[in-house]
Amino acid sequence: MDHLTYFRTLWKTSRSEFPKLNREYSRQQKKRREKQLEIFFYNIKRGFVEDELEGALTHEHRFFSYIKTFLEEGLDYSPEQLDIILSDEMIDTTLHFIRKARQFDQELGLEEIFQACRNVWIMNGLQYLFGQKIRLTPSVFAYSMLYPYTDNFIDDSTVSELEKLAFAERFYKRLDNQCVEPANPIEVKIFELVGMIEKEWPRVSYPKVYDSLLAIHAAQTESAALLSQKKLLTNSEVFDICVNKGGCSVTADGYLILGQLSSEQEKFLYGYGAYLQILDDLQDVEEDRAQGLMTCFSEAASRSVIDAYANKTFWLGEEILKSVEKLSYTNKTVFFTLMQRSIELFILESVISGSSLFSKKYVKAFKPYAPLRISYLNKRRDLLAAYPKLIIEKIEEIALSHVDSVNSVW
Repeated sequence: MDHLTYFRTLWKTSRSEFPKLNREYSRQQKKRREKQLEIFFYNIKRGFVEDELEGALTHEHRFFSYIKTFLEEGLDYSPEQLDIILSDEMIDTTLHFIRKARQFDQELGLEEIFQACRNVWIMNGLQYLFGQKIRLTPSVFAYSMLYPYTDNFIDDSTVSELEKLAFAERFYKRLDNQCVEPANPIEVKIFELVGMIEKEWPRVSYPKVYDSLLAIHAAQTESAALLSQKKLLTNSEVFDICVNKGGCSVTADGYLILGQLSSEQEKFLYGYGAYLQILDDLQDVEEDRAQGLMTCFSEAASRSVIDAYANKTFWLGEEILKSVEKLSYTNKTVFFTLMQRSIELFILESVISGSSLFSKKYVKAFKPYAPLRISYLNKRRDLLAAYPKLIIEKIEEIALSHVDSVNSVW
């Protein structure tokens, strides 16, 4: 059974009853966490005020300590989980990536850089799981940077299908080691990134690396149909296209970290990536519908509430977590608990922030498990929406303050 068929079966057989969440919060506990969030907001804003008595390093440590305190006391991540999320290696890799990204292309927007950074974090998590050193390798950098260039181009509804097909053909040839000239400055950058991967993983010795890159390229090209107004797709076809893109992406992550994978590793990585795609689609339903993008949930949401789909997403996550337990890695236990907590919070956030997509009864059933009151979240919605950008700007500020590190080795 191929990976897509196996994952499709997992989805179809996933339970549809209400999720089994681990922790309820009293009103007093919620208010205490809301206070923690307000303190966090205040500290992050205050962190932009320069203190002449503090050096850049102290400033950096203070900023990340604010994040750690809120994640621990506000969202109940355990110290062991935070040792992964905010380890010195993870922070250093993030800052290193931003510096390298700015050095590589000064025209990239901050939003695009952090879109790429999300994949860096996924790859760092896999490095941890596999017992590898958490660091920015040429391939981690190159593959993550491909996303702002290729993914956004394929998903751009203003670009014609002919343009997308022409680009896809040239990119395919470059990945396949055929002679091809870049057609524009963006393609020059894309081809240069492929060259970085080639230097770390020689084609003759690591052919599977390039098979995985061709697989994600094919999946990405196929996903262009999700924006097409001409091609009619069934719900099953939309689902397959969406999850295959996510599955192939994280499988490529694995090959670019290890060079080669066992069948067990490949199966886990495909399922993990496909599941991350489903979580993204659940969170972005309203935005995707507005853009006319077909996803796992956008069509269903246009017909009725999607309570059952959120339930299935939760229980599918439980099945993916079981596959982690089967891996023979010493770091799998903490990775497992981190995934579990993140999935719970992700489902909660998706339901509460997108409450119009769900029945009132369903949203009400989630209230006891939310660490913050829904009334508070609604009241502070604008502030909550603005702060991710503020945090991202602060991280870039910290990264670029270490100007002597811009040309550091990988």
